Amino acid sequence: MWNVFANPDIPNPQSALLDILCPTPSATTDCSPATLLPQTIGLFKTPGLRDLDDSAPYLHNGSLNNFQAVLAQYQKVSALQRAQALRNGDTRLTGMNLSTVDIAALSAFLHSLAEDYQ
Repeated sequence: MWNVFANPDIPNPQSALLDILCPTPSATTDCSPATLLPQTIGLFKTPGLRDLDDSAPYLHNGSLNNFQAVLAQYQKVSALQRAQALRNGDTRLTGMNLSTVDIAALSAFLHSLAEDYQ
């Protein structure tokens, strides 16, 4: 939430976020963005991996439909980052070096976390 709240580049959700952060504004409640912004750190809980199999499509924009494609994307962008050919890439990508064998193993592991509701 910290990256979104009070961000002028993302105007649409601001009123809803303000309602969440300051549900009962009053004369004694400071609902200014400067006061509320520090409270937004850590408010978004990252989802776990269990049953990830049933949550396709993946990535923030839903552009990839399976684990192999997601892992191949990480393989590609980490290689670009190591070659310093990725604009604004996270430096942690430099230490990631996935092989084809790694992708198969990681994909199998992620599939193994699927819940069996039968």
